[in-house]
Amino acid sequence: MNRLLFFLVMSLLSQLMFGQTNVIEYESRESMNLVGKVKTITETSFQATKINSEFVKLKKAWKYDWQNDQLYFFDTIGNLMSKKDLINSKASDNYSIKLDDKNRIIQINRLYKTTYFEYDSLSRIQSSIEINKQPESITNGNIKPTEGIYSHFLYFYDSNNLLLKKEEFNFHLKISVQTFTYDKFNNLILCELKEGSYIELHKYEYDANNSLIKYEWSDNEEGIVEITTMEYLNKMKVVEHWVDYEDGAPDGYIEDRLENGNIIETVDVASDGTMVEKEVINYQFDVKGNWIQSLIDDNGKYYIVERNIDYYD
Repeated sequence: MNRLLFFLVMSLLSQLMFGQTNVIEYESRESMNLVGKVKTITETSFQATKINSEFVKLKKAWKYDWQNDQLYFFDTIGNLMSKKDLINSKASDNYSIKLDDKNRIIQINRLYKTTYFEYDSLSRIQSSIEINKQPESITNGNIKPTEGIYSHFLYFYDSNNLLLKKEEFNFHLKISVQTFTYDKFNNLILCELKEGSYIELHKYEYDANNSLIKYEWSDNEEGIVEITTMEYLNKMKVVEHWVDYEDGAPDGYIEDRLENGNIIETVDVASDGTMVEKEVINYQFDVKGNWIQSLIDDNGKYYIVERNIDYYD
């Protein structure tokens, strides 16, 4: 089970819940489970040891080699305006957005991808242009961007301003179509992508509180690709269970347990039922309720992640 793949998939899944009518994938105080008018966050990680049940810092380090110390900056209405990797005391852009005078997102810059948005008279996104410069493979020795692939998208809505269709073009040639279906509560229940003979389906199920309880991804080549289920207590998510599939059969799972929106335990279980990894996280919080220190026990490997948070008020 690839933990990085899980992280990326679940990030995209969470962004679906916070974008502008599922059109834009962007980050905000809400999507990052932050309380209050957060202005900046500086996040730093240390490898640690445990002495007499106490975590003690050893050196600056993150659990994964693709992680770095980071600086987040939010605007007054809660948008994450920029995220910078802090490497050797230098800041490198990882994510940023631009807004127009109506506070609409008109540009999103990610590590290798930039997307531009245009709006119609009802402030709905009518088109976008995406420039993707991501290499086919990213390793320590291969991080040079490609020349870029340009894609153009058109968006279509129903009378309730819900996104019905998204068409993708490359040099005026239509290459894919996404269609969206909703239930009577306007919850997204199906997204279907067609690209040539390839068909991809994303299905969503909700409970009586309209909370997402199941997400299923499948296609016409492999069948089911992954299934994620969620459990709630008093409308707060407490369990997220992600199952990867290989040749139509479950290939192990990753399960997160949460408390007040923060992950407190992650288990990674192989297809034969053996535990690959167990991570336990304890937090310290500031007076606003945001965590400012996490103590990570990863199968006897220890890390301390610290946050310095500044607020507008």
